[in-house]
Amino acid sequence: MPFPPLEANPAVEEAGAATWLWLDEVGICPAAATRRYLRRTQPELVTALYYPHAAPEVVALISQWTAWAFILDDEFDDGPAGSVPSLGAEAIEGIAAVMYGAKPASPLGEALLDLWDRLVVDRSPSWRRTFRNDVSAWLWTYYAESVDRTSGRLPSIDDYQLHRLYSVGMPMYLDMCEIACGIDLPEAVRRLPALKKLRNAACQRIGLYNDLLSARKERAAAYTHNAVFLVEEDTQCTTQEAVERVNNLVTQHVKRVIAFEEQVPDQLEALGADGHLRSVVLRCVAAYRELVRGDHDYATRTRRYMEPEEDQLKEARYVGNLLGAKAETAT
Repeated sequence: MPFPPLEANPAVEEAGAATWLWLDEVGICPAAATRRYLRRTQPELVTALYYPHAAPEVVALISQWTAWAFILDDEFDDGPAGSVPSLGAEAIEGIAAVMYGAKPASPLGEALLDLWDRLVVDRSPSWRRTFRNDVSAWLWTYYAESVDRTSGRLPSIDDYQLHRLYSVGMPMYLDMCEIACGIDLPEAVRRLPALKKLRNAACQRIGLYNDLLSARKERAAAYTHNAVFLVEEDTQCTTQEAVERVNNLVTQHVKRVIAFEEQVPDQLEALGADGHLRSVVLRCVAAYRELVRGDHDYATRTRRYMEPEEDQLKEARYVGNLLGAKAETAT
């Protein structure tokens, strides 16, 4: 990892307290198994490592978002919305519609509305549109995986890397770098080719790195959307060889992050950016780098990866009604 380590945001404990208070207020974490999982996962630590310089209230808000995302992930992993494509599509449409002004139809939708209202304060229409699109793209990856499982399809490793770009959920966290930095990039900057490619490379690096860390757990759970397993299937190699090949891909994506970062100043010059805009954009790029580094460090500091997970594998954290009544009663 070529990016230097940084200390976690000092607001980490404050953010953790605020997150648990919020979870109890909105009522989306009633199950004991889910609460144990979130204690292990430490959404406040994820956030504090991703955004080491953000204001305390920002760390608390994004930590709450992270807890919400982990709980939604459990509902898809363990509930019928993740195994029946039609139910998944219905649930996703209901959740995503909240960001477009629809009335929430589920507890997770109500929690999202609260988060959305606070996240978009003083955000430009461009930022809102970008964030909404990135959240929706992440949500629809659950549907894509459900369709794959139901149809018995395994994606190629090339197809999977495009899928992993969004399934890891990182585009929305890169968007929130702007909140953490107190900036709001112009649309023309968001569409700079180097910046878009830098973001993609960062997301793919994080996604594949997570696959390496999660391979043992996901194999035990018979979860097939993992780069290690797909390389094994594609090439008929051993598990160790697959791990090495995925690790090489992780390294390649880090090199791509650096290469595209170096292209940003020239593209800003081509755009005619003044000195102030250049400094704003370069601060955002530095925040992207900090996020990549923070994700790397999270793996060595959280109980999620540092302790055995056998008990986790035995416990379904699906609550049953967080995505809506129809998913709850489906069989």
